[in-house]
Order: sequence, then structure tokens, then C-alpha cells
Amino acid sequence: MASVGLNEREQAGCRQLLEFLETQELMALTDTVTNRLVHPENRQEAIHAILVYSQSVEELLRRRKVYREIIFKYLAAQGIPVPPSSEKQLLIDRVKQYWSEQLGTRTVESEGRKPHAEVSAAF
Repeated sequence: MASVGLNEREQAGCRQLLEFLETQELMALTDTVTNRLVHPENRQEAIHAILVYSQSVEELLRRRKVYREIIFKYLAAQGIPVPPSSEKQLLIDRVKQYWSEQLGTRTVESEGRKPHAEVSAAF
């Protein structure tokens, strides 16, 4: 079944990131994402609903209930250094970059988009 929302790597990363939220915050985020149509029984159901009903990583991470500090803590836990004073959008961009590197798509995309690729002459 093809997913319109998040790919596997994004789902795994978002799942880890959402674990940093308190249960009450997680339930409130579920209400927001699902327009109060889904009523999870526990944290895992809440996370599942958030992942299923989120349209994109950007849309999920930009939500007010996903605090800048949560994204910062996630990046720190992954060993990704970012300045503590970083704005939320910079942290979101760094998370997306990290996940695309995990997929190996970052290199392919950057090589495919170079209008004039460097040619090294070995002779």
C-alpha cells in the first residue's frame, strides 16, 4: 500500500522524536492531527495515528505542539550537533537532511541537480 504521507525512514524518525513528548502533549497532538476523530488508548496508538494522518514531515514538525526543544533533544540524541539557539525551522531542516542522508537520497539528488558537474581529467 503506497503511503501519501511519510516514508519508512521519516516514520521511524518521527516515532523516535514523538517519544520525547509527554503523554498529555502526545494526545493533544493526536487531536490536532486527526481533527479529534481518533481517540487513542495509549502512547503507541497516539503515535501511530499521528504518523498515519500526517501529510509530511514538514507539516508535522511545524506544528506548535512539536516544540523546538523536542526537535533539539531528538537531534542531540542522534549525535547531531546544532547550536542551542537555533530557530525551529533550522532544526526541522536539519532533521529532514539527516533522514534523507539515512536513505542515501541526498547524494543522488545533489549530483542529479548540478547543472555543470565537475569533470576531473585523469590525463
